[in-house]
Amino acid sequence: MLAAGFGLVAALLRRAWGLLLLTFGTGLGSFIVWLVGSPWVQGKALATGSASFLILAMAGIGYLLGGGADRGDPPVGPGAGRLKAFGAVLLIVPAGVLVSNALAYHESWLAPRAQLAELEEIGDRFAGQGPTLMTEYQPYGVRHFLRLADAEGASELRRRAIPRRDGSEAEKGAWTDTDGLALSPDREGLLTYPTLVLRRNPLQSRPPSPYRPVEQGDYYEVWQRPPGFDPDSLIAHVPFGGGLDPTAVPLCAVIERLGRAAGPGGSVIAAPRPPNAVAALDSFPDDWVSDPAAGTLTPLSDGTASGTVEIPTAGRYTVWVGGSARGRVGVTVGGVDAGSARNRLNNNSQFIELGEIDLEPGSQQVALSYERGGPLRPGTGAYPFALGPVIVSPAPPQPDPIEVPAGRATELCGQPLDWAEAVR
Repeated sequence: MLAAGFGLVAALLRRAWGLLLLTFGTGLGSFIVWLVGSPWVQGKALATGSASFLILAMAGIGYLLGGGADRGDPPVGPGAGRLKAFGAVLLIVPAGVLVSNALAYHESWLAPRAQLAELEEIGDRFAGQGPTLMTEYQPYGVRHFLRLADAEGASELRRRAIPRRDGSEAEKGAWTDTDGLALSPDREGLLTYPTLVLRRNPLQSRPPSPYRPVEQGDYYEVWQRPPGFDPDSLIAHVPFGGGLDPTAVPLCAVIERLGRAAGPGGSVIAAPRPPNAVAALDSFPDDWVSDPAAGTLTPLSDGTASGTVEIPTAGRYTVWVGGSARGRVGVTVGGVDAGSARNRLNNNSQFIELGEIDLEPGSQQVALSYERGGPLRPGTGAYPFALGPVIVSPAPPQPDPIEVPAGRATELCGQPLDWAEAVR
C-alpha cells in the first residue's frame, strides 16, 4: 500500500493518466464487484483487480529508485539518496511476488492437457451428432470441448433429468456407470442420446446392445446407436456385478426370466466379460494414510506399498491405479513392470491406465511405488492425492455380445456377464 501511494504521487506528477485509469478503472471497478458479488465472483474480482494496484506499486518503487527524477533527468539534492534507499527497502514487494509465485507453483498440479485435447478432437469429429452424453464428471468436456456435439453430463450441465435406475439423479461431481442409468427416452434416460463419450475405466460397463463402439482413444471411447433405433424393441436390460467389478455370474433363473420376457420370436443378448482382479495392498510405509473403505493409500513420502492379486486365468491384462498423482506412480505385478505415470489429474471415480502385461494364473505379488520428485517440479509441496485401488482387468478388446433365441436363453448360464437383455 505504501509503494502504491508513491506510485499514485508519481503518476500525478508525471500526468500518467493511463496508469491512473488502469488502477481506478480496473481496481476500483473490481472492488465494487467484490462488494456485491457472490464468493465465486468475488474471487474473480480479486484476481482481476489486484494486478492493477500491484502495477501502481511497482511504478512507485521505480519512482523512488530513480530518486524522484522526472523524464530521465538525473536526481539532485540530498533527498534523492533517501528516496533511493527507501525504494530499495520496498523491493520487498516484487520479492514477495516471486516468493508467492514459487509457493503457488510448488503446490499446483498440471492440467490433463492430453486428455482434454482428445476431447477437443472428439468434439470436432462428432459435431452435430448429438445430443451427446458423458458419464464422467468433466465440466470442460461438456461445456466446451464437446459443445459442437451438444453434450450433457450425467452430473454436470444437464438439460434433461438423466435419471438413475433407482429414480435418483447423480450428484454433481459424481461418475455414473451406464448400467446405473435409466434407459427409456420417455424418462429422458440413456437411449435419449445417440452418442456416448465414455472415459476408459475398468469399472465402466459395456453400453447397452443398441450402442456400437466407433472410436477409441487413449482416454475416451465413443459409442453410437443407429438413428432409427426403436427403444420399445429393448424389453429389459439387467446389469450384473457392482463395486469394483462390473461382472458377475448371474443366477440361471434371471436368464430364464429374460427369455420369457422376450417371448416367441424374441432374443436374449448377453455381454460376456472376464472379471477384474483387485489387488490387496497390506504393506506400506508407516506415514502413508490408509482408507480401507475406499481401498486407497495417500503417500506422504516416497516409498512402495506391496501386496497380492489373484489372477484368474493366463492372459493379457491392463493395470489401473485409481485416483490422481502429482508425482510418479508405478506398479509391478508378478515382477513385471506395468508402467508408470506422472502428473495425472482425474475427477471422481477415475483411474490412471498404466499399461498392458501378460500374466499367469494364481497369486501374484503387486508393488505400487510413489516418487514425489524434486522441488523444481510443480506440486511437490502440496498434500498428495490418494491412490488406489489397483485393478488388473482383462485387456481389450472385450468379447462381443452374444445373442440367442429366447427359447435357448439357458445357453448363457454359468458364465461371467456384464449384463443381459431381452429384445424383440
